[in-house]
Amino acid sequence: MAVARPRITILLTLLIFISSCGDDSPTGPGVGKIDVNFPNAIGMLWKYQVYDSLSQTTDTVWFSITDTITNSSKESFSERSEKHFADNSFGWQYFQIRGDTLEIFDDTIGASANERIVFPLELGSSWTGPVTVGDTSTVTLVGQIDVPAAKFSNAARIDRSWNIDFEGGGNWSQTWVVPDVGVVYRYRRSQFFDGGGGSTVTTNEVWELIEYDLTTFGLHQFPNHVGAEWVYEQIDSNIAGRDSFTVEFDTVTVTIVDSGKFESGDSYAIWEFVSRNRIDTQFVVTGIERLSFLLDTAFFYPSLDIRYEFPLAVGRNWGLEFIASVVPEVLDKESVLTPVQHFASVFHTRMQWAGLNNYSTQEDLLVAGVGIVKSRRRQFGFIPWMNRTRTLIDYRLAN
Repeated sequence: MAVARPRITILLTLLIFISSCGDDSPTGPGVGKIDVNFPNAIGMLWKYQVYDSLSQTTDTVWFSITDTITNSSKESFSERSEKHFADNSFGWQYFQIRGDTLEIFDDTIGASANERIVFPLELGSSWTGPVTVGDTSTVTLVGQIDVPAAKFSNAARIDRSWNIDFEGGGNWSQTWVVPDVGVVYRYRRSQFFDGGGGSTVTTNEVWELIEYDLTTFGLHQFPNHVGAEWVYEQIDSNIAGRDSFTVEFDTVTVTIVDSGKFESGDSYAIWEFVSRNRIDTQFVVTGIERLSFLLDTAFFYPSLDIRYEFPLAVGRNWGLEFIASVVPEVLDKESVLTPVQHFASVFHTRMQWAGLNNYSTQEDLLVAGVGIVKSRRRQFGFIPWMNRTRTLIDYRLAN
């Protein structure tokens, strides 16, 4: 649907923008300074609510750090995926912390940066940005800000303008930064001189942080030592007739009973699965930032390896070598309640296989330092039908 965009005079445009920077700002003035504490580890996740006053629509945007990449000059950059839920679109950003300076790049690290923040952020401090035409930033407030995610008392507001022309066109933004959290609020406005004595507003957005989870999950945080034990409640749903199912309850105890190394040098641990009517084992193999479940018996059908690539990060996916279509990925970070404990930060992974009139999907909920706290396995088609869930009810770790 087309949206009419207002034509306003240059003077009125500037007055509106200045007023938005004053009494209507989300906080008041403060004192102090903000040092370089900008989180940038793989697995960190931020969720924003974005309101566009031009279209009068609200979107949800996720930013997730998914990787670290290196350019030809051996410089490292953090890769951040960007997901817009309104139109299911995806993008990428890259940023680099070099000394006291944060450089932010859109789409590629081959071009110059799009934005710059120089630390420490002190009231009145200012710097020039990477955009060539009049790119200036100034810290205008240091104090408290209240957004849906939380109330922060140690935030700094950066007022930025760039590509400003004599006719009143250009770009303006207000960005609130909190140490150890990142960007929590942003207002951005863009307009251009339309040649008819006025300006046309092209961007008028407010970004507010609604949720964030800065926990990480590297391979070293997945328990895989002999003596570790997890106990799960298992629920199996099976077809009993044309319109009926049977539901079976069981308890499955998983214990790491042995470990060693293959000739290839990869380390493995042997996991033993004990339920009411069977005992089974699996090899859990660890390599460089990878953990794989190798099936030594027909524990699942078809016999596919389940694999995780670490560090886990929302939006990150990896492939498996198999004739079927396999798309393992991390969907979200969630809060999960189990009989043994409430887990506040849980990585939700999903792996799917499709082919030859068969369909399988496995979803796991993993917690750093604990392991798998919940899982669901579904299979349809010519393969044996399965709908099974496991929920952690007890666990004991080993060094």
